[in-house]
Amino acid sequence: MDMLQQFAIDAFYQTPEELMNLFPIPTVIIHKSSTILYANHRFAHLHNSTLDQMIGRKISSFSEAAGKSVEGYFATFARRESIDRDEIYVNGFYFQILIQPIYDKNNRVEAIFCFQWNISKIKRLQQVFHQNNKRHKEQLRFDQITHVANEYALEDYVFELKKSSQENEHTIVVLIDVDHFDEFNREHGFMKANAALYAIAQTLKFELRRESDYLIKLNRDRFFIMFPNISYLSAFTIAERLRNSIYQLNLQHQAGIDQRLTISIILHTVFIEKLTALNHLIHMLGDQLSLNKYHGRNRCTEYNQNPQAIRAVV
Repeated sequence: MDMLQQFAIDAFYQTPEELMNLFPIPTVIIHKSSTILYANHRFAHLHNSTLDQMIGRKISSFSEAAGKSVEGYFATFARRESIDRDEIYVNGFYFQILIQPIYDKNNRVEAIFCFQWNISKIKRLQQVFHQNNKRHKEQLRFDQITHVANEYALEDYVFELKKSSQENEHTIVVLIDVDHFDEFNREHGFMKANAALYAIAQTLKFELRRESDYLIKLNRDRFFIMFPNISYLSAFTIAERLRNSIYQLNLQHQAGIDQRLTISIILHTVFIEKLTALNHLIHMLGDQLSLNKYHGRNRCTEYNQNPQAIRAVV
């Protein structure tokens, strides 16, 4: 005879109170009035009580959270809806609950039979996992060298910007390229090159005065800024301030202008609602910025819808 058969035989000869105590987990039968009809010792121990103290009293007397949950279960059944499980937090523990309705002769729910087991360890492991996952995602959103947001964060920023913007609102997009950075890297080595990128990024970030302005680190030597709801003249003025601030850093570079590391900037006005293909936009700005550099570096320039005109000049 296996254990399940023995349990069934033993249960057949038990009173309801004795039957409840056969279950190895907290178990309770609760009337639709939220009164405890039967419970086992494990359930009483969970609520720091005894069976004598619990039977005939409302569940809310021992746990306000459990009382509200039970009221919700009966309300669900009253609407002819079903519920068979739930998770609750009681006295510092998380519990998974299985809910079995008990019907009267009119097929209405008179009471519920609840089994519950402790899932606190699993729940806390899940919380640790989610916290670590969230922390990992946040780390992925920032460039590890410059400590500013990267392209992953840009997508989220544009999504929120489009949600909050009105029709026909615009943004000024700015692409920044560090001039002759490959040569700087070869001249000074990657450690000094990374330090220079960090200094440039932090200077750009410091010079952005509005909370809505957003700085993004792109690939090795490029940055991207969005100035929502600002005039082109104001954005151009800020861009000039950024350019001059980097020049004033006086990062020594033999191949640079005045033997300094400098930046070249291109600006473009875009309607926020049309910010869809970001990679295409950045690529488009990058192509023209490369053309603009033929006329000189360490400058702020405007995007031209007809790049052929620039090639003709070059």
